[in-house]
Amino acid sequence: MTCRKPSISASPCICWLPLVCKGGAEIRDVGISTIWLPLVACLMLGIIIPIGGYLILRNIGKFSVYDAAAIARHYGSVSAVTFAVATQFLASLQVKPEGYMSAFLAVLEPTGGHSVGPPGLANRIAREWNIAPV
Repeated sequence: MTCRKPSISASPCICWLPLVCKGGAEIRDVGISTIWLPLVACLMLGIIIPIGGYLILRNIGKFSVYDAAAIARHYGSVSAVTFAVATQFLASLQVKPEGYMSAFLAVLEPTGGHSVGPPGLANRIAREWNIAPV
């Protein structure tokens, strides 16, 4: 199987820019001293959940390296769509979440799933499938 090399695009950055700006503006309004603890907890959960899931799947579930990493990465990732739906659901219940929640989404995006698997796993998979390394 041969796949063409993916092109690099700025569109993901453009999509995240409004979330980061909205979260940043809200953090400015409430002050970093108010949210530093939830922000650190959010970051730690974003790292612990995928790594813990990987270790459990590998050691207890006896999954292969590839399967454990894929499942842990899936459950460790965040979804902007799910975030938007949850926000709208809360709005329908007349519950107003804190405005800086979008900053938590921006913090979770780089951590979720990217910390899963042994070093070099993505490149090893790319070599075996004959696709461009990530």
